[in-house]
Amino acid sequence: MSAVDENDAKDGFGVVMIPRLPYKARKEDQLANLLMRKLRKKGVYVSVIHTEVPEESYEYTTLENGGEGWKLVSDRKQKGKFKGYIRNVVLNKILITNNVWPFVLKTPLNADLTIGIDVKNNTVGFTLIYKSGAEIRFVSSQSDQKEQLGRKHMYAKFYDILKEERELLSKNIRKIVVHRQGILFPPEKTGIIQALNRLEKENLLTKGYECTFVEIRTTSRIPFRLFNVTRLPGRPKEMVYNPPIGMYYPISENDAFICTTGYPYRFWGTSKPLHVIKVEGKMPLKQILEDVFYLSNLTWTKIDDCSRLPLSVKMNDIRLREIAGEYDRDAFRFGEEED
Repeated sequence: MSAVDENDAKDGFGVVMIPRLPYKARKEDQLANLLMRKLRKKGVYVSVIHTEVPEESYEYTTLENGGEGWKLVSDRKQKGKFKGYIRNVVLNKILITNNVWPFVLKTPLNADLTIGIDVKNNTVGFTLIYKSGAEIRFVSSQSDQKEQLGRKHMYAKFYDILKEERELLSKNIRKIVVHRQGILFPPEKTGIIQALNRLEKENLLTKGYECTFVEIRTTSRIPFRLFNVTRLPGRPKEMVYNPPIGMYYPISENDAFICTTGYPYRFWGTSKPLHVIKVEGKMPLKQILEDVFYLSNLTWTKIDDCSRLPLSVKMNDIRLREIAGEYDRDAFRFGEEED
């Protein structure tokens, strides 16, 4: 913090490296949350990385020129770990923090505009994703509610956010889909509809727009799994595998489970499908599931892997973790003594 004050740093982005703390990991998270919160007050938005992997990856030794200095260790396993660490820092802490996307969708979404909504620690996150995934914006808002948002709050914030979107004026945004992580409460839906109707009346939104409301549930009361059961040639027993990504199973006309992880990716355990519920709107369930699957393929945080969450949910998780992380001052200051 003193370095920020001395250099009068403000209104920017950065990366802060902190050491591993010699006590419980939860306090390490609180230290990161403390730094991010303090710096945000100065207009500096940072991501936090740790010193552990770099410290393990360099050794002080004799160099090729005969002198002494630091060099990367010769152990191949540690080199691979360090390479993965650097790639993760570049992707997650630099590019994505600065809204630079590694890749976009080749196949456009069915929705012209997808808006993801989630709440964490009285902070609401809105992620706006246009048709190809090339244009994305995140906006946050403080709320008096921990989970359920009020009609007035949703109406005012939704209207303000979309009014600022130049894309609404320059493109034919007709099909809007709202992804609410968890439960979409009736006051929230009412506030969104009122905001959209006002935008349409003011000619800021395409006449005759359609809005479809969807709940994305990462957990479900229904213990549901999908499996791929096959019998290989020459083998008497059936073999059980994870289903291929993209497989879905409709429960009803407006309710389905979809696998966003699975074959050809190999992991221990069974694939855990997402529960997707169409609450209201004209978009068919199949098109909704297609968009959820396409958005789950924007695996920006780990480009060689699959992602269980669609980007409309994932981006909210990333941003809200940065701006709404909890910090318990007493637990941070006195927790070590208690341990």
